[in-house]
Amino acid sequence: MGVWQNCVVDDETVDAVLAQSDQPVQREIAAAYLANRTLHPDYMPMTIEETSLELIWMCVRIRNLLKEMALLHDDFNYDDRLGLMDYFEPILLSGSSFKRLPSARHAFMVTQDAILPHGITTLVDDNYQVLTPLGVIANFDPLLVTQVIDSDIFNGLATIVNVDSPIAAGEKVLGLEMDEGYGGAREHYQVYQSELKRFETVPGSDLRVYLSPEPDSDIGMGLRGLGGWLNADASDLDLVVDARGRPLFLPADEQARRDLRRDWLWNLGA
Repeated sequence: MGVWQNCVVDDETVDAVLAQSDQPVQREIAAAYLANRTLHPDYMPMTIEETSLELIWMCVRIRNLLKEMALLHDDFNYDDRLGLMDYFEPILLSGSSFKRLPSARHAFMVTQDAILPHGITTLVDDNYQVLTPLGVIANFDPLLVTQVIDSDIFNGLATIVNVDSPIAAGEKVLGLEMDEGYGGAREHYQVYQSELKRFETVPGSDLRVYLSPEPDSDIGMGLRGLGGWLNADASDLDLVVDARGRPLFLPADEQARRDLRRDWLWNLGA
């Protein structure tokens, strides 16, 4: 939508990155890494600390871009604490920064933490970086663009159920009845406030799930407490339920916040 951002590293950027890092990094080291990244865009993070800084820096940059879009477009309802308030389906990820990330779970965490979407949506990855050239040729041959988008050129990253609930951390917000489609018994699961939980399926198989939110939980079905069936297509991370709250439920203790952020990432598996 024509929003562009210069990657300037200032005190505000460094503070924002350090506040969200899941690793104990000194301010001078973080500032030096970010400054070097602006000078060497193709540099790859080599350590756990550098990877953490890289992920958070991407989040900060995406949030800044979304805030600029909200200023330019009155109908783009975004808040950097509450996230993207309107429903968007799907959300397409494109750009060299995503290609540099170590795995699908890292791409998921960057996108989810930066956008904080509401309701039910899917993340789709532009592995071949065709989105920009498609935008160029759209004015000349829109039918070709439509045909390419309807093909299998884009890769499914995850189907996400975002739970919005005002209850305290640790209380139940959602129940799931899962039909994995291969003749077995249906499995039942519970999700609690402040959890980020992934549900894997048989590789290559779609997933059919009945969502039963608690009375105060909104999962994007139109009303709080209203559930229903969801068909989740096969993807890299399959189905993910984000019940971390909007804004995110985070402990007051700094070390506890780091531990929780690491737990969220590792809960996504491979």
